[in-house]
Order: sequence, then C-alpha cells, then structure tokens
Amino acid sequence: MKFHSILQLLPVCAALFLFVAHAAEPPVLHWEPLHEPGGGGRIVSLAIDPDDVRHIVAGGDMLGAAVSFDGGDSWTPCQGLPCYEMCTPTFRPGRQGEIWFGSCSGPLRSIDGGRTWQERRNGMPASSSSRYTAVIEIVLFDPANPERLLAFGGSSRHWTQCDIFGSVWESVDDGASWRRLGTLTNDGFVHESVKGANITRAFFSPDGILHVVADKIGWWESSDGGTTWRRHHADGLVGPVTSITVHPKNPKIVWVATGSSLDADGKNRILGGIFKSIDGGVTFVSTENGLEKCHNNDKNLASRYDDVAVSPAAPDDLYVCDQSWSHNVIYKSADGGKSWRPVAMRTDTGKTGAFHVETATFAGLSMRLVAATSDAGIIYGFNTEYILRTLDGGATWDDVTAYRPISDRPDCWRGRGWNGWCCKDFAFNPWRKGQSVALAMDAGRGWISDDGLYSWRYTKGQANPWLGGQSVGFSRDGHIYITTGQNGGQNGIQHSDDFGVTWKTLSGAAHGLPNIGWSGTGNYGGIFVHPEDGRRAWAVIKGGLVATENGGGNWTRVPDINGASQIAADPSKSGRFYIRTRKGVLVTDDGKSFQNIGFESDDTNGRINCDSLGRVLLCQWRRGRFGLWRYNPAESRWTRLLDESHAYECNADPSDPTRLLLVTSDDPYYDRATGHGIWISVDDGASWSPANDNLPILRLTACAFDPFDPETVVVGSTGMGFFRARWPKSHRPIGIRQIKHEEP
Repeated sequence: MKFHSILQLLPVCAALFLFVAHAAEPPVLHWEPLHEPGGGGRIVSLAIDPDDVRHIVAGGDMLGAAVSFDGGDSWTPCQGLPCYEMCTPTFRPGRQGEIWFGSCSGPLRSIDGGRTWQERRNGMPASSSSRYTAVIEIVLFDPANPERLLAFGGSSRHWTQCDIFGSVWESVDDGASWRRLGTLTNDGFVHESVKGANITRAFFSPDGILHVVADKIGWWESSDGGTTWRRHHADGLVGPVTSITVHPKNPKIVWVATGSSLDADGKNRILGGIFKSIDGGVTFVSTENGLEKCHNNDKNLASRYDDVAVSPAAPDDLYVCDQSWSHNVIYKSADGGKSWRPVAMRTDTGKTGAFHVETATFAGLSMRLVAATSDAGIIYGFNTEYILRTLDGGATWDDVTAYRPISDRPDCWRGRGWNGWCCKDFAFNPWRKGQSVALAMDAGRGWISDDGLYSWRYTKGQANPWLGGQSVGFSRDGHIYITTGQNGGQNGIQHSDDFGVTWKTLSGAAHGLPNIGWSGTGNYGGIFVHPEDGRRAWAVIKGGLVATENGGGNWTRVPDINGASQIAADPSKSGRFYIRTRKGVLVTDDGKSFQNIGFESDDTNGRINCDSLGRVLLCQWRRGRFGLWRYNPAESRWTRLLDESHAYECNADPSDPTRLLLVTSDDPYYDRATGHGIWISVDDGASWSPANDNLPILRLTACAFDPFDPETVVVGSTGMGFFRARWPKSHRPIGIRQIKHEEP
C-alpha cells in the first residue's frame, strides 16, 4: 500500500478506535446497593456450596436472590431474574459454578456461580404476565444419571398457588426441555394434568430414594427416580411433617421435624416435635430431651419445628429452631438427638451456654437452618428479616445481613449488600446535609442516616417496630414526621423535634388519632410539614386529612377532604402543598382553603411531587390516564410527558428541574415482572433514556435527588431495598423514547 494511502486511512482508524473505546465504556449511571440494614421481606432459602463453604446463595419471597463468595460478609444481588419470588437453590454436583434455582417463574440456571441467571422452563406452561404458571420449589439431580434433572411444583413459602402444584417434571437433556411425569395429589400420583399438592421439600437420600414433603398429603417417596410414588407411612410421629433429614452416612437413621396441629375436636393445639428413626423411617420415637416447649392455642405461639440441620462432617451434631414467636431458641444436640441444649436466643434470658443474638432488625429467630457439608462448625439460619451465621458450632452467632460499622455507635448499622425491603419512600432532609430517611413495609418503618448514607439507625418511637413507613416530611427547625401503616393497620405518626435524635409515637384519642395496631383504621398516607414551623403539619389517613398546630400534640380533621392519598410540598413557595384525591389534585397555601386543579381519577396509585419551579409531577400508575403528567401553574394546565403505564414516581433535580428521574413498578405474582426500571430525561421531559445498569430489580417505587449533591440519586424497589448511583450533570444522553405531549 502506498504511503499516502496509509495516511488517508489513519483518521478512519482513529475514529474507529475512538468508537470502540467509547462503546466499551460502562454506562454513566451505575447502580449499587445503598447498604441499608436488614433482609426485609422474607428470606426463604439458603444453600452452601459443598466444595466451598464461603460460596452461598440465598433467595427471598419478594427480594430475588443474592450470592456471597466470602461466607456472608458481603452479598451481590443476582442479575437476570424474570421475577423476584424465589424458592430453593441447589448446587450442581461435579460442575463448578453451576447452580439451579426453583422460583415462581420456573427453573432458573446460573453457570457463573450465581451472579446471573436464565430461565430453563421449555416444556412447561408458557410464561404469563398476569399469573404464575410454573412455580417450582426445587430442581434435583439424579445421582444415578447426572444428565437427568427433576423439578417439583410447589413453594415452601406457601406462595400463591398455580395450576402445576404437585407436578413432577423430568429433563433428560440437561434442563434444556422438560416433560411432566405426573402429579402428586391426595389420591396418589396421577398422570393427568391436574392441580396437585404443594410440594415444599424434595431430596435424594444417600441410598438413592427420592423423598418429598407436601402440604396436606405429607411424606412421599420414590425408589425409581420419580416415575412411581408411594405414601410413606410411619409410626410414632405427632403433627404434620415439615421436613425429613436422613443421616448423611447411614440411611437407616432419619430425623423428622413436625409442625403443630389441632386435636380431633379442633379445640386444643398439639405441639410440634423432633422425632428419630433407626429403621429407615418405619417407626419413630420422640427425641426432645432438653427442648423447652411453648404451649399455646395460637399456632404462631405454639412450639413447632421446620428443619433438622446436620453436617456430614459430624453427623451426631444436630441443630433445630423452635418456630414459636414467643420462644425463639436455637438448640444443638451433640449426641444425635438424645439430648438438646439452647445455643442461641433473641434476648438474654441467662440460660447457660445460650448466645444472645444481636441483629439490626427485630424479628425473633424462628429460623430454618442449613449446615455446611464439609465443615461441621458452620451453620446458617434465615427468617423473615435476616440471616445468622455460626462458625464455631453454635458458640457464637452474627448477623450476615448487617453489621455495626462504628464501634462507639451500637445503634448504627450498615447492610452487607442485599436487602429485601418493599420500599415506600425515600427522602433527603433538605435542611440538614447528610441526613436522609428510608421507609419500607414491615420493619422498614423508618431508617435514618446522619452520615451521608453510610450507617443507619432505627427511628424508635414505640415498641412495635412493624407496620411499615409510608411518607416522611421535614422542617428547617428540626421536626421530622413519618406516617405509617400497611394492610389496614398502622403504627401512628412517628415524630421527632430534634432532627431525629429522639422519637415519639403519636396515636390514640389523646392526640385525636386512631389507636395503633391491626385495628382496620386504615393506613396513613402523605405528610406535609411546614418548612419554617415544624409544629404545623398535615397528614392523610384513611383518605381524609388531619392537621396539627402544636407539634403533633393534637390533630384535627380538615373538613371536606376525601379520597386523599399523597401530598407534595412546593419548594418554590413556603407553606404551599398539593394533595392528590380521587376528585382531583388540591392546592393550598394555608392548609385551610383548597382549590381543585384537576386530574380526577378513581385510582390514585402513583406518587406526586413538585419541582423547584412549582410544577407538579404526577404519576398515574397502570390504570386510566396512565403515565407521567405535569401541571404548570403558570399555564393552569396538565400535560402528559411520558406514556409509561408503570410510572410510579418522578422527581426533579432541585438545582436543575430539566433533569428528571422516573421509576416504574408492578405487582408481583406474575411469571415475568413487568416493571421497566428507571428512565431519565435531561430535556425537561421531551425525551427519555433507560438507566438500568447493574440494577437487579425493575420494580421501583421511590426516587430522590440529594439537594446538597444533586448528582447523587437514590431509588427504592419493591423487594430489594434501595440503590444509589452518581448521575453527573455532564451526562446528557439523547432520549430514545418520546411522545407527542398531550392534555388530559
């Protein structure tokens, strides 16, 4: 080639190099867990790699799944899940890095140690965006044929049923396709495609026998790999079988855990127990010496058991946990179940040898337990809010969902990277740099950070830590109010007048409010606090509006406000706020007189906010005139900015209202979660770009900009807690989605 021709090619090569380099750059908005504490939701499963005790996978009923490579010191949320309602994981024998997960979306497979997952449900019912069609509790590997897999229809969480509960599925091509062998029903194993029993456990014992446990129909087994089945009849068991554990070296020794049940008259509750067989499960005897039973007719308070954990490295060391909410004790036996002693409990009762467990969140132990295969000292337990770990055979236990990062601040916690909150709201305090509040359902009622999102403490105002947080408001003079509630109950209004140092619960007739608890009085909704006088506040409860003039001491009903849900403060005018109601959005400057500015809707799901110019941002979620709408008071009209049916909340950069952050959400209970994640706009809503890099969940219900650092953004999800990212103001992508703006 001639020299001048080479010179002519240089600019082309340089441009190509720059294009490739640019294409290889990671997206600017890269989401990472916020590291708020707790597991939230319900953790439903955990499995330890038989070849590496530091490699763990766990799953939740709303919180998807996460993997740890350091024994639980840190967690990485899993990517690629079609839904976030998980069942039980299993490590593939002989294939390093391959793991299978049962889920409400069917079988899932990972070949990179659990970091990413893909569906493997070919041959099962077609996926649906409106229901579950292939709930699979667990995938097993036939020890007689490594290429043969079995999948079982059910959910140990007892999740919403689908049409293939009880189904036994077979794959002979390494999970590429499945066929139904039949269905376990109360009448036996049938080959018809019918709804069967909910299978909650399944495993192969060392002698190759396949065992399952299913709700109502009990214990079944197969000696031909699942082709035919027989009901297992055993003498000596009391209560419904919840789990079966076969001695890892001697299949003649079997332990069974049972739940509680009502007697024949349906009046008195019979407690669950632990039973042992030495004849392969034909006969059982109670093995409960040292187990202190809790007698109560309430099934939640009566003693019952879910698992017997045993390690092949020391088969005589057993662990069980009493599931009674009022007992909460983990026991250990060092003699195969002949005697038991308490090794861990939630509160310090002075029992000799019992470790006092401290966790970031508040649920009792009530745990399922899993033992490591190769190290008898390693046991994990999991429950509704956290995971516990012992590395020394039960002598000490620690929380592996959160830790205390500051030695002299025992009330402050930091999450380890995987959270399960169903988020309701997130807000930075605009009057105090570094302070923010995260709100979620259940024990996520109020977590506050004072150090720029690093550590978190709970807003302890009243002993009951549950019943969720709904909305939060701040004032310049240090007042913070949090509204609470879920599922018809509420925990009052939480109030602080010293920037969150101390808290009180405002509730009951003395304050002009309903009593707290599962009283059916209805959830609270939005909250507005006067920015210059925190003694004045307004809150939504059960569709009405209440107000206080004296810091929450007394609340009175504001007349003629009905069907209300959310409130938005107008940062452009002190004291002005908007209320979303079914009859339209109301605006007020004094909290007494209100003007309706339109947008009537029978369904007020979706949040309302206001930008620094005083324009209202309203998300109409899924129904009616769905999408993102904006009201400009200067023009007295509404305009739709985005026809996104799953739009749930939109917030604007307080320093640049043309930068918009929008999150989308959807309900669970579908094979495929249909939330679309995050959209951003840099041109005042004219066009939109997706911004989901490294985001493990697409169901999101909250978003916020840090007013002191607007390049920091936080979003909250429905099931995986909160995430943060940096959004530089220099990042101004050309939007790929836009609509012709329209009026309602």
